[in-house]
Order: sequence, then C-alpha cells, then structure tokens
Amino acid sequence: MCHHLRLFGLSLFLMLLISACTGDLSAPATALPSAPPTLTLTLAPPTATHLPDPPTETPAPTATNTPIPSVTPTPPITTILFTGAIVPGRCVQAAIDAQDNADFLYDDVRELISSADIAVGTLNAALTDFSPYTGCVKTFVLVGSPNNADALANAGFDVMSVATNHIKNCNLSTCGDQAFWDTMDNLERVGIVPVGAGNNLQEAMQPIVIEKNGIRFGFVSLGEV
Repeated sequence: MCHHLRLFGLSLFLMLLISACTGDLSAPATALPSAPPTLTLTLAPPTATHLPDPPTETPAPTATNTPIPSVTPTPPITTILFTGAIVPGRCVQAAIDAQDNADFLYDDVRELISSADIAVGTLNAALTDFSPYTGCVKTFVLVGSPNNADALANAGFDVMSVATNHIKNCNLSTCGDQAFWDTMDNLERVGIVPVGAGNNLQEAMQPIVIEKNGIRFGFVSLGEV
C-alpha cells in the first residue's frame, strides 16, 4: 500500500509540473513587428546668427600747423682792436731799407690785427718821399717811406689815428704841410681811413663812421699839440 501511495504522489507531481510548463496554450501569440521602427529626425531650420558689425575705421587725426615760436637770433660779436703809437721812422725805416720790405715788422702780430672786425692804429710819423729819411740816428724827425702804408694795410688795419705830434715831420728846413698831406694820400690809397685830419680844426674833429655787423661805429681823434 505504501508503494502505491508513492506512485500516486509522483504521478500527481508530474501532472502539476506539466500543467505549469504548458500554461494557457490557447492565448494568442504576440506578433513581432515585421519591419524595424523608423527613426524620424526633425531638423530645425538654422537660426540666423547676427555677426557683429565691422569696426568703424577711426579717421586719422588732422594735422594742425603748430606755430613755431620765433627765436631771437644772437647778435654777432664785433671786436675792435686799438694799438699804441706806430713809428716807422729812424732805425725802423733803416731796417726796412736794409730788407727792402716793410711787411716783416708785423709778422708776429698780423694774425691778431687781422682777426679784429675793426683794427685802429695810431700813426706817429709822416709817410712821404718828399724828404730824405734820417737813417738810424737820434733825432725827433720821424719820417717813413710810403710803402709803410701798404704794410699797415697788409697787417689788417682799417682806421688810423693821425692826430699825433709827428704827423707833419719832414727832414727839410721847410716843407709846410706837404708831408702831412702825403701821409693822408698814402693811407687812403691802401684803403685805411685816417681820422683826426682835415683842412681845418672843424674838419679834423669830424668823426668817421664804419659799419660792421649792422652796427655803426664812430671814431674821432684828438690831440693837445
């Protein structure tokens, strides 16, 4: 009887198992889709992007004519040179005669004299060939040759004061004013302006005027002789 119960229980288990596996075979089967689903992609129209405006070109600055301040020019310097007495007579004239040249007297000072804008000398001897020269002797007669005027000009003199006490000297007993006027002529011949001479006192006291660098300079020459 025990074996019979075991078989019945096993049969019942198998039936339940089959029933569970079989399920409801009458339920309709779900059909698989016949085609894969279609992927639909909707594209939105592109949105217009507003580009920034190109930079506005900045106009070049207009050139402005700035007035240049005027500069007052520095006035040039004018140099005037004055010398003491020049006495080309006696032993000086003898040395000139020995060398037959009066220019050597100014070799050491020519550059200094000629560098001045106006060079003024003082002549204390007559320059004439109206009378003989004294030679190198002790005398108060001061007479030199006319070529001394050329040497003075070559040295750079512009003006010569002639209001001196030996300007009328002459190595003769009488010669009047001949030596004096010869001296004036010889100075003017070489371009040197004599000052302090004239036909009378009024003329002799008249100034001579020389202009340099836009400036006018007046010169007078006076003596007590």
